[in-house]
Amino acid sequence: MWFTPEQIATQALKKLLNQNRNKLEVEIAHILLTICDEKDLDELRFCTGDVQDWLNKKHVRYKDVVQIKRVLQNAWKLTPAKNSLTYSQFKFLTDGTIYEQTGKGRYYYLSRSRIYELNELL
Repeated sequence: MWFTPEQIATQALKKLLNQNRNKLEVEIAHILLTICDEKDLDELRFCTGDVQDWLNKKHVRYKDVVQIKRVLQNAWKLTPAKNSLTYSQFKFLTDGTIYEQTGKGRYYYLSRSRIYELNELL
């Protein structure tokens, strides 16, 4: 190939690639950004069960844990914590507010800047 990927990367190409992503990935990213904005967080910890609950509350069709793990581990290259640890767990209530409680599990860690970077929103 004559050109490097950096040389052919344009805004139009990024927009096209962004629109052709997995819809589950887009929904998870929007939910994570909503929680970060609502609670004014710079970092977020969550388990696959949390993501599954969030998708159920948002009436998203994808509810399979395997598909969620595929997005988190394969597409976003995240790894869960080695042991089951406590973290701040967020739940959506029926009126749309976000409730924080203590949870325990092998959580994934994402910073707000990393969420923006993964979704090329910066």
